[in-house]
Amino acid sequence: MTSRVSRDTAGNQTGVRADYPPMTNCGEVRDGLSARLDGEVRAWAAETGRKPGTLDGHLAGCADCRAWLRAAEQVNRAVRVQAVAVPDLTAPILAAVAAERDAAASPSGGRQRGGGRSCGWRWV
Repeated sequence: MTSRVSRDTAGNQTGVRADYPPMTNCGEVRDGLSARLDGEVRAWAAETGRKPGTLDGHLAGCADCRAWLRAAEQVNRAVRVQAVAVPDLTAPILAAVAAERDAAASPSGGRQRGGGRSCGWRWV
């Protein structure tokens, strides 16, 4: 028994009139999904003459494209979230703490000229 696909379909939904042709080519859909991940779905839609909603219509009925989208989203996140080199400030911080401790233990009790503690301010 051969079934005939009506041109009156919306994505993979039969019996729904649409003003765009159905998307049955997974390659086209994946191009559109990739554009959507990159924030370029409007450009893709203008270029192909398709509406962005056609992507979701195809995804609703295509497990392979849903799996492809999940994998593409994971790759997209991994590429966008990258480690940033942070300098190791342990030694300078410990040195500053030791200097402050030593200044507090000095005979002047950590007092500077003018009777104030060292806090980065100075009397003018």
